[in-house]
Amino acid sequence: MKRLPPLIKWSGSKQSQAIFIASCAPNNFNTYYEPFLGGGAVVGILQPRKAVCSDINNPLIALWKLIKEKPGLVVKNYGENWNELQKEGYKLVIITNQSGISRGYFITALASLKQNT
Repeated sequence: MKRLPPLIKWSGSKQSQAIFIASCAPNNFNTYYEPFLGGGAVVGILQPRKAVCSDINNPLIALWKLIKEKPGLVVKNYGENWNELQKEGYKLVIITNQSGISRGYFITALASLKQNT
C-alpha cells in the first residue's frame, strides 16, 4: 500500500495512520464505507472500486462532490486563487471555525468555485 500526498490538508487527519488502517481491511469487499472522510487519507490508500463517504462538514462534502464531478474546474480555480494569494504575499492560509479549529484553504476556494459554476 502506497501513501499518496493528501488532496486536502485536514485537521485531525488519519494520514499518518492510513496505511495501518487500510492494512486492517479485508482483501476483498464490495463497498468501503467512510463515515469521517475529512481529507480522504484511508480511501485514498484503499482506492476501492465502490465507496460511500460522508462527513459532518457540509462544505467539505461539497468540495469532494466538486472534485468528483468537475475536477478540471477545481484545479483551475485552486491554482488561480493560490497564485493570486502568493502575489499578495501569503505563504499559508488557515481558516478556522468559531472554536478556532482549522478548516483549511479549501473553504475560500469552494466559495470561489460556487460563484463560477
